[in-house]
Amino acid sequence: MGHPSNSRKITVKGILLPSEWDESGAVIALTLFTFDEDEYRVERNETTRELLDVLRHELLVEGYSRWEQDRKILRVTEFCLLADH
Repeated sequence: MGHPSNSRKITVKGILLPSEWDESGAVIALTLFTFDEDEYRVERNETTRELLDVLRHELLVEGYSRWEQDRKILRVTEFCLLADH
Protein backbone atom coordinates (compact mmCIF):
# COMPACT_ATOMS: atom_id res chain seq x y z
CA MET A 1 0.00 0.00 0.00
CA GLY A 2 1.18 3.53 -0.72
CA HIS A 3 2.34 6.05 1.82
CA PRO A 4 -0.61 7.44 3.87
CA SER A 5 0.06 10.98 2.65
CA ASN A 6 -0.46 9.68 -0.89
CA SER A 7 -4.06 8.62 -0.04
CA ARG A 8 -7.15 10.76 0.32
CA LYS A 9 -10.59 9.85 1.58
CA ILE A 10 -13.28 10.03 -1.12
CA THR A 11 -16.93 9.26 -1.71
CA VAL A 12 -17.93 8.52 -5.30
CA LYS A 13 -20.86 7.15 -7.29
CA GLY A 14 -20.20 4.75 -10.10
CA ILE A 15 -20.65 1.38 -11.74
CA LEU A 16 -18.39 -1.51 -10.81
CA LEU A 17 -17.17 -3.69 -13.68
CA PRO A 18 -14.71 -6.56 -14.00
CA SER A 19 -11.45 -5.48 -15.62
CA GLU A 20 -9.28 -8.63 -15.57
CA TRP A 21 -9.91 -12.36 -15.66
CA ASP A 22 -7.77 -15.42 -15.01
CA GLU A 23 -7.32 -18.33 -17.46
CA SER A 24 -10.52 -20.01 -16.23
CA GLY A 25 -12.62 -16.85 -16.65
CA ALA A 26 -12.83 -15.89 -12.98
CA VAL A 27 -12.78 -12.15 -12.23
CA ILE A 28 -9.47 -11.13 -10.67
CA ALA A 29 -9.66 -7.32 -10.91
CA LEU A 30 -12.41 -4.71 -10.60
CA THR A 31 -12.66 -1.12 -11.80
CA LEU A 32 -15.13 1.51 -10.61
CA PHE A 33 -16.24 3.79 -13.43
CA THR A 34 -17.65 7.07 -12.08
CA PHE A 35 -20.20 9.31 -13.74
CA ASP A 36 -17.64 12.12 -14.10
CA GLU A 37 -15.50 9.79 -16.25
CA ASP A 38 -12.95 8.79 -13.62
CA GLU A 39 -11.74 5.22 -13.32
CA TYR A 40 -10.51 3.64 -10.09
CA ARG A 41 -8.87 0.23 -9.99
CA VAL A 42 -10.25 -1.43 -6.86
CA GLU A 43 -7.66 -2.72 -4.41
CA ARG A 44 -8.24 -6.29 -3.24
CA ASN A 45 -9.18 -6.40 0.43
CA GLU A 46 -11.87 -7.76 2.75
CA THR A 47 -14.66 -6.10 0.71
CA THR A 48 -13.68 -7.69 -2.62
CA ARG A 49 -15.92 -10.77 -2.27
CA GLU A 50 -18.92 -8.56 -1.40
CA LEU A 51 -18.17 -6.28 -4.37
CA LEU A 52 -18.33 -9.24 -6.75
CA ASP A 53 -22.02 -9.57 -5.80
CA VAL A 54 -22.82 -6.01 -7.00
CA LEU A 55 -21.10 -5.94 -10.38
CA ARG A 56 -22.81 -3.77 -13.01
CA HIS A 57 -24.90 -1.92 -10.41
CA GLU A 58 -24.82 1.73 -9.41
CA LEU A 59 -22.96 2.13 -6.11
CA LEU A 60 -22.06 4.81 -3.63
CA VAL A 61 -18.52 4.01 -2.49
CA GLU A 62 -16.37 5.38 0.33
CA GLY A 63 -12.70 4.70 0.55
CA TYR A 64 -9.18 5.96 0.03
CA SER A 65 -7.79 6.91 -3.36
CA ARG A 66 -4.14 7.02 -4.36
CA TRP A 67 -2.03 7.12 -7.50
CA GLU A 68 0.04 4.06 -8.30
CA GLN A 69 1.87 3.48 -11.60
CA ASP A 70 -0.12 6.20 -13.38
CA ARG A 71 -3.53 4.89 -12.36
CA LYS A 72 -5.98 5.66 -9.58
CA ILE A 73 -6.32 2.93 -6.98
CA LEU A 74 -9.31 2.80 -4.62
CA ARG A 75 -9.29 0.98 -1.29
CA VAL A 76 -13.01 0.53 -0.61
CA THR A 77 -14.00 0.83 3.05
CA GLU A 78 -17.79 1.01 2.64
CA PHE A 79 -20.30 0.84 -0.17
CA CYS A 80 -24.03 0.74 -0.72
CA LEU A 81 -26.15 -0.24 -3.67
CA LEU A 82 -28.16 2.64 -5.08
CA ALA A 83 -31.74 1.99 -6.19
CA ASP A 84 -32.22 1.34 -9.90
CA HIS A 85 -34.03 4.19 -11.60
